[in-house]
Amino acid sequence: MYATSPRQRWPQLLQRTFDVNILECPKCKGRLRLIEPVVETGAARHILERLGLPVDAPRLVRARAPTTLDDDEPDAA
Repeated sequence: MYATSPRQRWPQLLQRTFDVNILECPKCKGRLRLIEPVVETGAARHILERLGLPVDAPRLVRARAPTTLDDDEPDAA
C-alpha cells in the first residue's frame, strides 16, 4: 500500500500500523473529532484524575545489558 501523498495523517498511520481507529468512539462507534489540544500541565492532570488514570509518569528503570548468543561464537573445544 503506497501513500497518495508524501505525508499521511496520524489517524491513518495508526490504523495501518496498529489496526486501531483512534477516530472511532469505543462506546457508540461514532466518529470522534479533536476539540482542542491540552497543553497546560494542570489541565492535563485534572482530566487524567477525573478519568481515573495515573497522573504521574512511570518510574524509570535502568536498561539491561544486551545478551549474547552462543551460536554466534565459535566453539572453544
